[in-house]
Amino acid sequence: MNALRKYADAMQRLRCDKRGGRERPHKAVMLLSASLLAEADELNENRIEFNSRLLEIFGSIFPVASQQDDRKTPHNPFFYLKNDGFWHLHPKKGHAQALSHTRNIRGSGQLRETVAYASLDPDLYNLIRDPDARRELQAVLIQRYCHHASDAVWKVLEEEAQIETRKQKLLREEPGEYSTPQEKLRSTAFRRMIREIYDVRCAACGVRFFFEDIDLIDAAHLIPFSESRDDRPQNGIALCKNHHWLMDKNIMVPGPGRGKDYKHPIWHVHRQLDDRYEEHKAVLKWNRRKVIPPTETRYSPCREGLEWRMDRLREVEKASS
Repeated sequence: MNALRKYADAMQRLRCDKRGGRERPHKAVMLLSASLLAEADELNENRIEFNSRLLEIFGSIFPVASQQDDRKTPHNPFFYLKNDGFWHLHPKKGHAQALSHTRNIRGSGQLRETVAYASLDPDLYNLIRDPDARRELQAVLIQRYCHHASDAVWKVLEEEAQIETRKQKLLREEPGEYSTPQEKLRSTAFRRMIREIYDVRCAACGVRFFFEDIDLIDAAHLIPFSESRDDRPQNGIALCKNHHWLMDKNIMVPGPGRGKDYKHPIWHVHRQLDDRYEEHKAVLKWNRRKVIPPTETRYSPCREGLEWRMDRLREVEKASS
């Protein structure tokens, strides 16, 4: 209880930028985001990384917690929370001296270059993993820095919990119905799950790009949800926006490997593309290249999804011949 009071008091006194007499909510939103990682059981180690998962949660909370000219700059609270005494930055290998001399952060690129992760005081880490203590600390942050939109922030936290529940059930392949009340929550759970199991990397070209809080990776269904009602990880694949579009237009699709090998799928390109045309070469170079697999083979593309995509490719090839 003494530790809870100590950190509740510390969170009442965050060193926040001020504008027009009010304190900006950035640090509070970052701490709420970290608490949701703990709620989702994603902080089994005292290690908070500045990754797409954290940024997506931050991006869900910030629009309802912000006011007026507040800008979404998650790198700032991640870095400057070190000044509040309980948030500790750990340098990447070879960058310890650079980090120790860094007083101001210019952007997420510099942060990613120098900082490996943040950790919390051990007592605070244990508190945010405890449901009751975590809820109390969340309440302190919301009342102190987001009181103007407290109901909306609590709603986002509840929606995040629903999204995580659905995502975890999908990953565990639990049977039965576990639908969320809104299509947005269902699709968000699917998108996050697929991006995570493919390590936010395109399964076609392998691109993995980050700039500020922007990346290029979509989560695509092999058999569209409107037809299959199937959000299983095996019915999904992570693709950059170019290759997502090419797959949906049936120009380049995943299918079985040589010898009808569904365990090791490859990319199949529309047979009427011609390498004598310069504009076709960028797509043809992926023909017969392997589909980059997810981080766990049990989530690899399902046979029925690969067959569905191959059927669509054959249909458009036949129609254009």
